Amino acid sequence: MIINKESVCSNPKKNDGRECCGPTTKQTVISICVVRDLILGKSQVKPFYGNHQVIIVKDSHLLRKESIDQLLKILEEGSPNFLLIILVESLDSLPLTIKSRCQTYKLFPLPSKNIENLLEMTYPEKNEDLSTIAKLSQGCFGKAVDIIENPIILDYQNQTIERILSLLGKPLSKQLEYSQKLSGQYKKNKDSVINELDCWSNWCRDILMIQTNQNHQIIYSKYLDETKKIASIIPISKTLNLLNYISSSKKTLNMNVNPLIIFDIFVKQIPKSIQINLN
Repeated sequence: MIINKESVCSNPKKNDGRECCGPTTKQTVISICVVRDLILGKSQVKPFYGNHQVIIVKDSHLLRKESIDQLLKILEEGSPNFLLIILVESLDSLPLTIKSRCQTYKLFPLPSKNIENLLEMTYPEKNEDLSTIAKLSQGCFGKAVDIIENPIILDYQNQTIERILSLLGKPLSKQLEYSQKLSGQYKKNKDSVINELDCWSNWCRDILMIQTNQNHQIIYSKYLDETKKIASIIPISKTLNLLNYISSSKKTLNMNVNPLIIFDIFVKQIPKSIQINLN
């Protein structure tokens, strides 16, 4: 069983009609009722098949404090037939009390060629650009599956790259309009802007790959000609500066700095002497 922020306990409806979890609550955390019902409940039941009852906690950074306290109790009283797997992007997101009662296994990204081969075997009927999807997955097969099963993700990536290319060569006034748009969008939907910055980062990486004669590593092969043109004009130092600023911008945005300031500085680093024809 997989536990994440969308998990719902077996009885979300309370006596007063309210719900403790579920889609109507618009929950952004893993509630204690989910931990008690789904994790604690399963830990006390012998497996029907195999030797272990296995629970995977996917969105562990969304565990509330009371949920973590309950999880700690489960770990302390754990059954030998119960296996709890907690997935984290950073060990710092888990309290020491939890980490000290777990074994740590580091998972490394799969080579993109391996993911591409797995996609070919899993989805032989798909005609999508599997190479691009594999590279966008950043070594995570689950992410590659999400992309291939949700075509809108790849469509969004292509639209963003075209938006980026159309922005090149525009006067600063137009680029500052783009900055204002990003700033306003960030206040409404942070994730969408972070996704946009990720596209910028991937595209700058493509430029760097071409500049260092590693064309086979580029992600957006659909825009190879346009990216080659840009790579031949701007120096590597400019590419690296843009990449570094995008990376630092994502960190600074989490520090409640005015996003308009961050994006204004960002667009001023975009090349302005390049004309790209997308037709």
